[in-house]
Amino acid sequence: MIEKTSKALADAIRLKDENFESLKRQNGENVRLKKQLEATKEQLETTILEVSRVKGELDNALVEVSGLKMSIPTERDAVVQEFLVDRNSDDDSDNEASISEQSQESEDDLGDAEEGGDDDGFET
Repeated sequence: MIEKTSKALADAIRLKDENFESLKRQNGENVRLKKQLEATKEQLETTILEVSRVKGELDNALVEVSGLKMSIPTERDAVVQEFLVDRNSDDDSDNEASISEQSQESEDDLGDAEEGGDDDGFET
């Protein structure tokens, strides 16, 4: 009976040692995974900060582009402006023609004066 007890005790000690070695391996793996998780967490925090910085730069660029876009005339605005310029050019042409006619009339009046006529219909 002592032999059976000794054998059972030896088996229990062997089983305890195997379990202890298994737990040590699992603990080692857990420690390795914890370190890897902490490194990944730090990388993620760094990436989040960088993304936030880039997002801020993009937001600022978007505001600038929006401002520029508002300052660029639309096609409709360009057509209206072109119409107004053309209209003013036509008015200027009409004004130039009117000025030319007035100049011609003034020259005609001067010509009459030089000829001695006062163009009142009476001769002197």
